[in-house]
Amino acid sequence: MTAGFDQLVASNPAYETLKGKWEEQTLWSSPVTGDLDGDGHLEIAYGTGNFFHDDRGSYIKVWNHDGTLKFELDTNGRTFATPLITDLDGDGDKELIATTLNGYLYGWDHNGNQLFATATLSFGAFTAQPIFSSPLAVDLTGDGKKEIIYAQGAQLAVVNYQGQQLSDNTARHLVVESYKGSPAIKDIDNDGALDIISGGHASDSDAAVVYRWANSYGVDDGDFINDRYQFSQSTTNISDFVERFYRTVLGREAEVAGRLYWVDSLVTGTRTGADVAQGFIFSQEFANRSLSDTDFVNTLYTAFFDRPADPGGFNNWLSALTQGAARATVLEGFIYSQEFRNLTATYSIVAV
Repeated sequence: MTAGFDQLVASNPAYETLKGKWEEQTLWSSPVTGDLDGDGHLEIAYGTGNFFHDDRGSYIKVWNHDGTLKFELDTNGRTFATPLITDLDGDGDKELIATTLNGYLYGWDHNGNQLFATATLSFGAFTAQPIFSSPLAVDLTGDGKKEIIYAQGAQLAVVNYQGQQLSDNTARHLVVESYKGSPAIKDIDNDGALDIISGGHASDSDAAVVYRWANSYGVDDGDFINDRYQFSQSTTNISDFVERFYRTVLGREAEVAGRLYWVDSLVTGTRTGADVAQGFIFSQEFANRSLSDTDFVNTLYTAFFDRPADPGGFNNWLSALTQGAARATVLEGFIYSQEFRNLTATYSIVAV
């Protein structure tokens, strides 16, 4: 049991091994993890429920990895949906985003300072309606800043990174009639343009409908940045994993389309950390760098172990290459090592 999450949560001695972090409220939202403050450790954030049926419970709690309380952030209304940790404005610092059942969208910076509290309106509504939907963060406009998208009432709401509502609640655009889930935003037909997908109902019956809209904000698939894959938690950690391979193996920053390809592959489970690593090491771009055996081994240590080579290990691998071992064989030694498994675990990624 991790220190800080070792409180007894049951008085029955038969359950003395049942331990955790005590919370006086019921928990409606699923927790989300992310390195909110950039210290190299994951924080845990969640919204609360309505156990006491009074004013208590309208807040977001953020815990440090060691079980100490980082923030308790007051909200207008309780949070049903999973919050989101993402870099909204592209400045390198993460923000925390949450919605409430009183119809508010909240944003806080990495220090817990409130950035906005916006009561958004949906089609045909004059007051804010409850938000049950987990927010997504996607750059729909192509300005390098992410828009926030979620279902509210009869419509999908689109809000910019400053908390200003972009969607028009007087127009029949992105109208779903009734839907409490989260939308998905992907290029589903490979035409190079984003599609916005959502469940909902038909306007004249209770029949369920799957809606699809083209992105009216004008960004093609190759240009957008997505920070939640459908219903999963934020992909921030996985994105960081991919970006470090661009830097350590290819020696450059990731292009948007390539980063999204690898992140999507990891999030959907179609590839492991080892698959991504092999994709970079066996790429033509890496081959074109024409690294010496010395530089090749040093690159593997940096990319796979996140540290400089130790003399003993370095000499062993370099000797193997000098004696005719294939670079693919040396690569396998790094991929199947415990040290690489430890590295991938810090990014919540399956190693092999």
